[in-house]
Amino acid sequence: MHRQHKRRLGYLYTFVFGCAALLALALAFPAFAQDGLKPVGEEWYIPYTFDGYGVSIGAMADSADGRKVYCMETGELVSYDVSHAQSIPDSQLARSIAWLTQHYRNTANALTQAGIGIIIHDAYDLNPAVWKLRKETLNDTHPETIVRAQQLLMEATSNTATGANLNMTYEVGRRRGYIDVTVKGPQGVNVANVPFTLKFEGPAVFVSGGTSTFSATSTSTARRVYWTATGTGDVKASVSYEYGTIEQLVSNQDYVRFATVKAAAGADLNFAVRKEFAPTIGTTVPHRIIDEGDQVLDTVTSGISPGDVWEEGIRVKALGYYFDSLKHGDLGNVVHSQSNESVTSYLARLSALGYKPSGYGTALFDAPNRSVQVKATTKPDGSEPYRASANSGIGTWVWVIDHSQQETLTKEFVVKDVLSDFLEIAETVSIRRKLSVDSSVTEHAVTVDSELSDVITISGFPADSGAFKGNTDYGLQADLPHAEVQVFWSGSGNGGDDEPYKPDASDLPQVDAHHELVGSWKYAATNSTIKVGAGAPDILGDPVHIIAGKLGYYVFVYSFSGDARTAPIHSSYSDAWERVRVQAFADPVPVQATIETHAEPSKVKLGESSYDTATVTGTVPEGSYLTFSAFAGDQQTGTIDMNEPVLEEFRVDLAADLASQTVMSSRVIAANVGSLRWKATLWTPDGVILDSHELGLEEEITTIVSRAPENADDEPDEFERKPAAAKELAHTGVSMISVFGVPAIIALISGMVMVSIARTWREK
Repeated sequence: MHRQHKRRLGYLYTFVFGCAALLALALAFPAFAQDGLKPVGEEWYIPYTFDGYGVSIGAMADSADGRKVYCMETGELVSYDVSHAQSIPDSQLARSIAWLTQHYRNTANALTQAGIGIIIHDAYDLNPAVWKLRKETLNDTHPETIVRAQQLLMEATSNTATGANLNMTYEVGRRRGYIDVTVKGPQGVNVANVPFTLKFEGPAVFVSGGTSTFSATSTSTARRVYWTATGTGDVKASVSYEYGTIEQLVSNQDYVRFATVKAAAGADLNFAVRKEFAPTIGTTVPHRIIDEGDQVLDTVTSGISPGDVWEEGIRVKALGYYFDSLKHGDLGNVVHSQSNESVTSYLARLSALGYKPSGYGTALFDAPNRSVQVKATTKPDGSEPYRASANSGIGTWVWVIDHSQQETLTKEFVVKDVLSDFLEIAETVSIRRKLSVDSSVTEHAVTVDSELSDVITISGFPADSGAFKGNTDYGLQADLPHAEVQVFWSGSGNGGDDEPYKPDASDLPQVDAHHELVGSWKYAATNSTIKVGAGAPDILGDPVHIIAGKLGYYVFVYSFSGDARTAPIHSSYSDAWERVRVQAFADPVPVQATIETHAEPSKVKLGESSYDTATVTGTVPEGSYLTFSAFAGDQQTGTIDMNEPVLEEFRVDLAADLASQTVMSSRVIAANVGSLRWKATLWTPDGVILDSHELGLEEEITTIVSRAPENADDEPDEFERKPAAAKELAHTGVSMISVFGVPAIIALISGMVMVSIARTWREK
């Protein structure tokens, strides 16, 4: 091949002042390089001989900023006089050469620099035929340069960036995640140490720096970049990476050198983000039925919408509104919340429909699937418990998450109000009213074969008792139409001592040899006063007769099994008012004391006082006493409120040595228009009732009327009003025998004396 070169002597004249003359010219004219080029030391190139001329391969010169210059035009005379620089088109090879010239710009190694020069000549030599001859000479004389060039090209290729890929992964719902960035080379392998920039367009930022731009260098594995959402919407992620460029220096002999760094667009991707989350509220009342006076409870459970994730550390406040006094006819009239409706608007809409809350609740949650039991209070965030009243009717909860009521940090994540519907089945309850029963047997002590009877006053049923037919959707039972009165007997059963079997417990007895169920009768489940026995009809209209067939105790028990609106009740088995003692008295029967009662006065105005008076006729055991009770009656319905007596068991001790004595209750000041219903009971020291009467006798009613403003100052002072004890009193007791002759006259005179003394005392 060397001989062939010699035969081509014609080329020698073309190359005589070629690349081999570069060093000589550089040494001769170093100060005249207009582009700032200057010669390099001998460590930057390898000299060799071509057809008898000394030439070199490697870096030919230095730019003023240190960039190395390599020959790209074999056979031309060296010149530092550069007219201009022009870009070399981008390509994989151009990027590889740019990488080599930058990577080894400070490497003073002749073999490495010669390898770079060979690669440049192969790629861009303007005289490729001439360069081919030179390269053959190098292969013959300096084969190591060819090998090094091959090594360098492989190295550059593995470090040449030709693309960048992105892969996005959600980590916490759509709120946080990461993007893996890889810069790829020509063979699809990852290229390290390539600067890249990742950008977001949309509601997300990078965790590092907190901005929408992130810059770093690639690694041999994926570079993981974490992001977090700042709102809700679509995000476009795009990546650009840097690559080097080379340029051509136009001169008598053209050169190649590193030009600059440019950015190339890599892949992009789109993904959806959502910073906020939508909590949900699951609620259910623990009891479908609530009794009057009970606290109102609700079980509230936090949740999260599908696909959402509860942000750690975020507390959500849920507010409950309890509505009462709804009618059973409202059941099923669900008021749905509207899309994007605010809490304020929803509550205002309910208010316009006539629904206003009377109870409130609060629940705090820091995670989903947490449950708390909430007790309603009378005020928002209050401590006083709300209790169901007799007039509560139907009650229902509405729960909301009000954005405006949340903590500052929570507002960033919970951006919409959450509302539950009004009158949801799971949130609706029925309030059962409590019944009050007042009763008194006609006689508390009788002989065998006497007819027994009882007068029972029932209060507490709804005014429209029997009208509600139930609601299966809400799980509420229809009104029961009837109550029941049972009569039980207890005693020795053989004429022996009955005292051990005297009823002393509230619960009903078990039937055995000493306890029997005499009979059971049904009566309408309404507010009323009923008479049981003595021929009075039951609910079917059949007359009821109850005969005391044997010695012992007979007890009347009123019971109602309960429904959705009225609580169950049974009167106490040990109630002394409901007990009759059947004894075998010898003739004549001892005198038993009785009472006659009268309310005084029969009519008062608001703010005035009234009393009850009772005259006890007959002697009583030492320690006996008389009690007075008063109950308020409704002006319109006449219903008696026996759950809260105006006066309860006011006690007056009696003298044991008087045949007749008149006593009075403490005064009761009229607070509301309507009536007062009085009841007096005569007791022995050991709690046995000697005499009493049913509630609501005409003589035992005080009517309360409103006070006319113009007459407000005309009423007599309280202490000037005197009880009319001398009036004819209602005979409400029942004596075992009549008292005739002188004893009766003496008793009457004694009573008059006592009345006179009482009057004189009151007039002082």
